[in-house]
Amino acid sequence: MEIRSGQVRARAGAKPGCTLKLITPYRADSYSSVWAPDALDEGLREQLPTLCWGHDWLEPLGPAERWRSGAVGTPEVDFAFSDFDAVPMARHAYAQVKDGTIRDCSIGFTAAVR
Repeated sequence: MEIRSGQVRARAGAKPGCTLKLITPYRADSYSSVWAPDALDEGLREQLPTLCWGHDWLEPLGPAERWRSGAVGTPEVDFAFSDFDAVPMARHAYAQVKDGTIRDCSIGFTAAVR
């Protein structure tokens, strides 16, 4: 699995959530990889990701609801946080995204070899 950085922002609405900007096309990331605008589209069409704390599948925070190609082909994924009473870490994460303590995120993925 590879891990890259992205940006996160709180999302207002009936159910607390966040939006992750996964990559910035044509700009080298922290691993010196340069991404095409549609690099993640096929995978996102096939399966939406789960939001986890620290890439830990034992700490899921909530499901992805939808994705879209944002400005200049930047994929963005909207997540809903799970019920705060049942998943206290979701409340923790949302509070810190909302107040700006957490401003970026990392995405983990398995690269397909073609």
